[in-house]
Amino acid sequence: MSFENVQINVEELPAVESIAFLPLEKPFRTIGIIQTIIFFIGALSLVSFFYFNADGDEKEYFLYGLGIIVLLFLLRIIAVFIGFRFKAYALRQKDIAFRSGWLFRSSTIVPFKRVQHCEVTQGPLSRMFGLARLKIFTAGGSQSDISIPGIKLEKAKQLKSFILKKLEHGEEE
Repeated sequence: MSFENVQINVEELPAVESIAFLPLEKPFRTIGIIQTIIFFIGALSLVSFFYFNADGDEKEYFLYGLGIIVLLFLLRIIAVFIGFRFKAYALRQKDIAFRSGWLFRSSTIVPFKRVQHCEVTQGPLSRMFGLARLKIFTAGGSQSDISIPGIKLEKAKQLKSFILKKLEHGEEE
């Protein structure tokens, strides 16, 4: 018996782009906008507090701060809208995939045989919109874990159930 290690032609490998990704639910974008508004209202309140308690010459600096906060707010809102389009997930026979990022793109594919456990979580805003986050924990550590936000609660529970059944049956086909 001889050892063989046949080289694979890289050109014949399937491309990640060929995966049919499913988009996140549109209310997830709304949640991102609400979170941004809440954060920036807090930031504006803080700057306003210091502005009204500052001496005459110092007030000019707080106006610059206010301008910077408004600019950052607008950039963040734009990022929420653009970033939403790039977030998607895919469930396949042997793995689950998640992609994100519009500036720094990322795709993570986790084979079911590497999954340790999974959970469905909801924050207060997600609960209001009927959405959840599916968290999948792997044996590879936090770098290979997947957290898929913006899924309808029932769909997240179905995905979790599907993955757990795969784990129970030890399907490695």
